[in-house]
Amino acid sequence: MLMPLHGKMLKKKKNKIEKQVNKVAKKINKSIGKVKPDFKPKFYFSIMRMMHKNLNDWNMADRDYWKNQNWFAGPRPWNLKNYNK
Repeated sequence: MLMPLHGKMLKKKKNKIEKQVNKVAKKINKSIGKVKPDFKPKFYFSIMRMMHKNLNDWNMADRDYWKNQNWFAGPRPWNLKNYNK
């Protein structure tokens, strides 16, 4: 007698979870390409930019990468319309 009731409860729970997952998935799909970083990543990027631009004589591979990405003076990675990979 307990099994059918238990099975119905599992179905209800599964349906509820699927609804929540679908809702979150829709929100994620809507925000693709529209998410902007907040203050903290931008701040760290600017600190790293200054380090690579002014103080980086010890790691030329990183400095060259930043230079090739044009991150010393050009567009930032979060500006997708100006960003070319």
